[in-house]
Amino acid sequence: MVSEATQAALFCSLFFFVGFNSGYPSTFFPVFAQDHGIHLAAVGIFISMYSVGGCITSFASGAIVNRLGSRLCLGCGIFFAFATNLLLAAMEPFVDSSIFLPICISCRFLIGMGASLIYVIGYTFSLSTTNATQYVVAFETLYGVGIAFGPVFSANVFNYFGYVAAFGVLGGLGLCLLPVIWLMDFKHCEAHSDADATHGGGRRQLVSMPQILKHWGVVFVAWVILVAWAAMFWIQPIWQPYMVLLDAGTFRVQLSFALLSIGYLVGGPTLLIAFKYFKIHQIMGMGMLLCGMATGPLFIDSVFVEAVCSFFLGFGVAWFSMPSLQMIDLILPAHYDAHVAISAMFALFSYVGGFLGPTSAAIIYSLDPEMAFISISVVIFGTCAAWMFFTPSYRPMPLLHGKLGEKTPLLQPVSPFLIPGGGDDDIPFLASPGFARAASHRKSATYENQQHLSV
Repeated sequence: MVSEATQAALFCSLFFFVGFNSGYPSTFFPVFAQDHGIHLAAVGIFISMYSVGGCITSFASGAIVNRLGSRLCLGCGIFFAFATNLLLAAMEPFVDSSIFLPICISCRFLIGMGASLIYVIGYTFSLSTTNATQYVVAFETLYGVGIAFGPVFSANVFNYFGYVAAFGVLGGLGLCLLPVIWLMDFKHCEAHSDADATHGGGRRQLVSMPQILKHWGVVFVAWVILVAWAAMFWIQPIWQPYMVLLDAGTFRVQLSFALLSIGYLVGGPTLLIAFKYFKIHQIMGMGMLLCGMATGPLFIDSVFVEAVCSFFLGFGVAWFSMPSLQMIDLILPAHYDAHVAISAMFALFSYVGGFLGPTSAAIIYSLDPEMAFISISVVIFGTCAAWMFFTPSYRPMPLLHGKLGEKTPLLQPVSPFLIPGGGDDDIPFLASPGFARAASHRKSATYENQQHLSV
């Protein structure tokens, strides 16, 4: 077995290629399918099925890992997420057959399942170490870089070498990555999970996802997560066809997807700076505002407008989706052990958004191309307006040296978003499901004897 740092580096590589894979077909498959008479709505389902597979697997991942073990689960994840692309490559001779689209959609479902298993095993590894925060930051960063380069790489391979090569390269990569499972040591992960389950002598109340969804504030944030990820993936099935409609080159297609991903990548680190000046609910509101302003004008035939809007769309999604995990953690009572439930809920609604976004965009685009861009902007602005007036009340996090922050005001008279000085003070930013679990673990020690803290 290799060292912990080497294992972390291997997981960084896996997260990079998972991000690389997530939007991989979006720059070439829509036009390829339309050239063979496949409706754009079906293309939207093909792209969205990635999220459906990940959503279902995220619910069952705990049982799957317990039954199969971490090593086998990681192997299955790598195989499904990458090697399945070989089957997609082999389907080119059957493109005009009735079996082509169902098999392609099924493959995309398996790819989403594999990606979800890699997420689960990767975050479990990170939380079993003493460097959980650093590792999860590295995983998220490499994932974002992969999202940025995947569609650009696939478009160029498709343009120069064709459909089979575009999927075949990614499938071959999966076979090359498979041997890494024998370099991993998962014993300390399992030991950590057992210890974490008994932390606090049973005094913390373990809650499930259905239980936390009984809080209206959590439901509201769940809707925000859904809208964020619907916006993030909204243009995947429609952007290339729209550029063809405008008689624009493939460079503009690749540029927009690259800037969208780069905007998301840049948005995460800038949150650390924003938290010094704004409250968590205000940052999420500003993210919604940026997304709404960026999506509406995307139909304008201007390279400059497309570039600016694509960047700020990704940037805005980062601002109003990344802090949502922390927001849910603060909405719930301090004595709740909800880190697994929060992670599952985030995965569920992000995957649902990732499915509904491209599917709805493709359907609306087939009716009116320009309305496809305007409609999501209206939804985001509506969510932003509701957030401003009905921001959920949430607990403060402890400050340094054991001092507690000021209490967050309730809806008195309206929302803390509109009350100067309202909200939480000095909240540390948590950017992933792994961070949410770590935050709950740290928070329990501080709040263990303050279960009756009221807001």
